Amino acid sequence: MKRLLLITGLIASFALTQDVAGTYQLSGVNVEYFVFARPNLVNTDAYNISEEAALDGHHVATAGDGVNSDYPYSSLLEATVNGLGTTLTLKEMPPGAMIGKFVQDHFGLAVLGATGVNLNVEMRDDGTGDIFEGSYYPTETLSEGTCQTFLQILPITDPLIYESNLSGGKTHPYTNVIGLPSQSGFAGQVLGDFALSQSVVFPYMSLDGDVVEAETHAYFGDLNQDGDVNFTPLSADNPTGEVLSLPTSMGGTGTLPGLNKAWTAKGDLLSGVSSFADGHPGNYYQPNPAPQWYLEWNTFDSPSAETGFGDILYPEDGWDEDGDGSPYDNIYGIDALESTEMNVAYGFNYPIVGDVRALLPEGYSTGNLVDASDFYVMGTDYATWGNFLTFNALNMAGCAASDAVASAATDCVIAGGDAESCGATAVATICGPLYGSNDSATDFDPTCLLDGDPSDCGGRLVLHLSPTCIPVYQTLEAMVEFQEVQPAECQGNGDVNLDGGLDVIDVIQLVQAILGNASLNDVQLCNANHNGDENVGDISDVVSMVTEILGGKGADAKLVEFTKENNSVVMSADGYVGAIDMTLSHGDDFSLEFASALVSESSTNGNSTRVIIVNPHGNTLFTANGEFDIETTQAVGAGGNIEVATVKAYSVSNSYPNPFNPSTSFSLELSSAADVSVNVYNIMGQLVDVLAEGNLSAQTHNFTWNAEGLSSGVYFIKTQVGADVHTQKVMLMK
Repeated sequence: MKRLLLITGLIASFALTQDVAGTYQLSGVNVEYFVFARPNLVNTDAYNISEEAALDGHHVATAGDGVNSDYPYSSLLEATVNGLGTTLTLKEMPPGAMIGKFVQDHFGLAVLGATGVNLNVEMRDDGTGDIFEGSYYPTETLSEGTCQTFLQILPITDPLIYESNLSGGKTHPYTNVIGLPSQSGFAGQVLGDFALSQSVVFPYMSLDGDVVEAETHAYFGDLNQDGDVNFTPLSADNPTGEVLSLPTSMGGTGTLPGLNKAWTAKGDLLSGVSSFADGHPGNYYQPNPAPQWYLEWNTFDSPSAETGFGDILYPEDGWDEDGDGSPYDNIYGIDALESTEMNVAYGFNYPIVGDVRALLPEGYSTGNLVDASDFYVMGTDYATWGNFLTFNALNMAGCAASDAVASAATDCVIAGGDAESCGATAVATICGPLYGSNDSATDFDPTCLLDGDPSDCGGRLVLHLSPTCIPVYQTLEAMVEFQEVQPAECQGNGDVNLDGGLDVIDVIQLVQAILGNASLNDVQLCNANHNGDENVGDISDVVSMVTEILGGKGADAKLVEFTKENNSVVMSADGYVGAIDMTLSHGDDFSLEFASALVSESSTNGNSTRVIIVNPHGNTLFTANGEFDIETTQAVGAGGNIEVATVKAYSVSNSYPNPFNPSTSFSLELSSAADVSVNVYNIMGQLVDVLAEGNLSAQTHNFTWNAEGLSSGVYFIKTQVGADVHTQKVMLMK
């Protein structure tokens, strides 16, 4: 599938025309792209979400029907109230509504180097071109079988067929394909034309540009993303209009305002032009060289661009990957929302969804915006409850819709009252005494429901957003700069990215190649043999490169031991460890969060993941989401391989139930026999029970702690395996 690329992914048509032939290297990227909701006709039986992901809450967004929702074919972004299980709609995204705007802002060599992006491109006189091995870029990818998008660095090699005309003489428009102001610095100027007719990854476009039809049901609007659509078209005379385009079925022109089109410049067309990244904040205020070749394109998902579709194109078998009856298959996963971080000193334990900093008293917010999947909700509809969605606010809404309120309001109207006043009076009379008090001072504690009496419950509700799949269209406006370069020669100096020096970017690129995430050409592979041995481009070369970059780090370790502690892998060594190469086996729903290191990269193939960690900064290497086993390990120092002791592993499950009365259970999984103690302490640190003491065999051991006879409160279960200690807090509630 042709993907929306981040940073360098926007360098689609690297193929230059006959009048722009040459060898180039990326030097600047500036991109703006938008995401719009597609009609939500996704067939949930056809669209594949793995069983494991589904159990974790991953799901396709509920489709609006236009009866119980404002719009048909919309996508409902929903969240669940923690402790209650009630599902609430946070936002309705009708077809064509803009749900996101993203910018890769004026990146130059300073940022591209720091992120490890490198692109080597050759354009030939005969209209063919290539993106060479050793080029790679970051892209947002939907993890297969899930509703989570993540940033992944991918290699790219792509044979191209292109056409261009530097003398095309067309004037660059001031607006882009969707009618918004163009971000191009060449708007209003004459540029050359560019076309791409073969590429595995990048969008196609013709020299003159291509008309884009507005899809059925989609109006491409809601520019301020407030969920309400002003159906007035956007124009120079009406800058507050929110509709970019309407299909003919809705009375519109049936096409988007602009064209799918690419532009290019070189030579005289770039005379006196400086880099858009030169001194820009997006490039860390660093200088950037003037472009020697410039390329930009602006495309919307469409048949002419061949973007927005799945891996199988119509009419081949399996072309409708999401089962919606259309060739479009692009899905965007939302698993967190931008939220306002709150100050815990004021009693807030979660952020508030959205940017509400301007609405809060001074000091309530830390001033930061964070991505969160658990959050409070604020709104003027909840003014009675301190503007927070609380237990009382939620129940007031339910009470207001009850039969008792409806009956009282009807009786009032029959008696001659005004319908609106009668409704308000009925709600105030019946619901007000129950739920009208402000309960926003604390968080809602669901344990108040254990006695079956909700009258003593209250507090701010915390909502949880489960990963949600949204069907989308995407559009992008990409501006890319290149420097012309000479073919490189082998130096054997570690300069893997062929930029003339040795730095951490070369280390990253070699690690990516070892993992199979990138390919190296002959010159790059020759340069990668930094230690000069017969094993070209392995992790010994990685450590040799790091040693030159950072200097000596002390004596190599003689022995290194890896321990699996719950879902983390911890390293213990008696000296310097330069790099670790580890292979893991795991289930389908698996992800890693690396601890601090100079370089941490991984590559997953099915149920196997290979991990390379260079110059770790601490003992903990990574934490995993999902069960896994360590299959192979290799550790390397400056002098070569380091002996690896037998990998030790244990895992302690969370106690359940928690809170509990009178007993709670948990398990201890041992991969090898070990000396174990399991003790329980009260909040004063006093020992109150011993659950195990001695040598336990390699298997899963189940424990149940019965706290009969002890008073309610917090207790700590301390599990010690050898020298490693795991402690978990439990609450006895009688």
